[in-house]
Amino acid sequence: MKYFNVIVVMVLVLWFIGAGCKPPEIEGTIVHMQAKRMDDAYELAKVAVKKYPQNSEAWYLLGKLQGDRGEIKEMAESYDKSLAIDAAFASEIKSEKSFYYSKYFNEGVNEYNKYLKLPPEESTSEEANKILQKSIDNFTNARYIRNDYAANRLIAMSYMYKSDSTHALENLLSAMKAKPDTIQAYIDLGQFYQNRKNYAKAIDYLEKGRSLDPENAFCVINLAMIYDYAKEREKAIETYKKALELNSEDMAIPFNLGLLYYKIANEHKEGDPEWKEALENAAKYLMQAYEINSENEDLYNLIGPVLINLDRNSEAIEILKEGTDYFPDSCIIWTNLSVAYARAGMTKEAEETYKKVKDMGCE
Repeated sequence: MKYFNVIVVMVLVLWFIGAGCKPPEIEGTIVHMQAKRMDDAYELAKVAVKKYPQNSEAWYLLGKLQGDRGEIKEMAESYDKSLAIDAAFASEIKSEKSFYYSKYFNEGVNEYNKYLKLPPEESTSEEANKILQKSIDNFTNARYIRNDYAANRLIAMSYMYKSDSTHALENLLSAMKAKPDTIQAYIDLGQFYQNRKNYAKAIDYLEKGRSLDPENAFCVINLAMIYDYAKEREKAIETYKKALELNSEDMAIPFNLGLLYYKIANEHKEGDPEWKEALENAAKYLMQAYEINSENEDLYNLIGPVLINLDRNSEAIEILKEGTDYFPDSCIIWTNLSVAYARAGMTKEAEETYKKVKDMGCE
């Protein structure tokens, strides 16, 4: 009989072990959670992970409770520790991480968009700053779960709106590291350094971006502009021309190229071959810009003097008259029109137009 009892006890012990008996702290945590006693569950779960640091369920339960409490960084760390032990709760962890990432990322987007909808005069207010900080906090929580490009970039943009360039740069670099094959990451860094007139670094990042996608028109346009700002004229011209090949509908590209040639012309003596060649190139690209969009005041202000200096006065008159229709209060356009009339020998029209310029108080 005793022999039989021993066998029964041994069988029960083996069954108990095989059934995966939970330590009392873990069982207690689960009981508290089921009874909605979350504070008690949280405290007991912390005891469980200290006592059983190699128990994946203990870390999983602690992570779940931390998520409920909004302790997202700690939740992510606990889940990672659970997965490092074994994959017993991998499915649950994956589901909960997905839930929390979506929750905080979407809340961050909502706050970010709320800021963008503010009137300009309120964009630097205390309330605006609070909205941006909420956006940053939510995106940061999302990043604890998944350190991806989108969360890092939106944190950086939020810091830019807060005029915090140190943290903006830090997060732009994090975005690039999170997804180094994303061209927008390099465009963002290029624009960051461009705005701070660090053209060498801006060029470096944009050239890296172009190496990823040589046909990305936005990257090439930005690169051309920065070469222009950096006074690297030959590279600027070459890059503007490439940008124009990639996007023939953007008026800014031929306009900027025409402006660059005009600046080059002004560096030479009037009448020299280099002066005339630069002006002819300026006229060529400014006319392209005009064909794309003829409702731009800066274009009329520039194209008039270029055509007049080339003695293309009839063209200048036709275009500048159109400019006065679009911008009737522009002193520059009316003045250039009076000069074009005079250069064309149209004395009466020149005098009438010049009188209008004086009447407008433009002198």
